[in-house]
Amino acid sequence: MVRTVRFRLTVWYSTLLLILGLAFILFLNVAARLDEPDDQAVMKEMGLSPAQWRMAVIQTEGTANKAIESMTPAQLVEEAGDEFQ
Repeated sequence: MVRTVRFRLTVWYSTLLLILGLAFILFLNVAARLDEPDDQAVMKEMGLSPAQWRMAVIQTEGTANKAIESMTPAQLVEEAGDEFQ
């Protein structure tokens, strides 16, 4: 069985694309982690103790979803209209 240049280039390009794809995924993962500060940095910036931080997290957990669910359709339309003005 004779391997042609075309087959070798296909394997080479496939390997290169796989490596570049993995590097891109790794880059996105690192960028996402760096974009979100850790709890210790936020606590220090806000001047909270660990106990206060835990209470703040417990009290605010899931509030964004509850706020959206409690809005009426008219309120949603009004808010969406405000964003376009």
